[in-house]
Amino acid sequence: MASLVIRRWQAVGGLAAASRIPALRWPLLSFLLFRGVEAATWRTLLILAHDRGGAAGSGLPAAGLLLPGVVVAALGSVIVGWGDPPRVLWRCYVAQALAALATGAATLIAAPLVVVVLSGAALMGAAP
Repeated sequence: MASLVIRRWQAVGGLAAASRIPALRWPLLSFLLFRGVEAATWRTLLILAHDRGGAAGSGLPAAGLLLPGVVVAALGSVIVGWGDPPRVLWRCYVAQALAALATGAATLIAAPLVVVVLSGAALMGAAP
């Protein structure tokens, strides 16, 4: 338990040190915002799937959210090598923002679960 507390404080110290470097402030902020959106999307979609389909209904959306990340990670490593990495990262964040809006809209209008999961999968696929 004590080692976990020490590791957390080391992580906080690392974030503080990175935030003092001007070139890392915006990437750090965008990454932290991305992690928050990703965690909220996972929770929302899995709770929605459980609400609509029970415990068994949560399994398929979970797989549907994981698979795009696996495919895009392999392709993304190649695509980043083709262009300017900061520009590629910026485009990923724009795609993620659009997918987050689509996921939120699909959730608000009570779209079928498949539509909500597909928009959430696009959000996970746009992850940098």
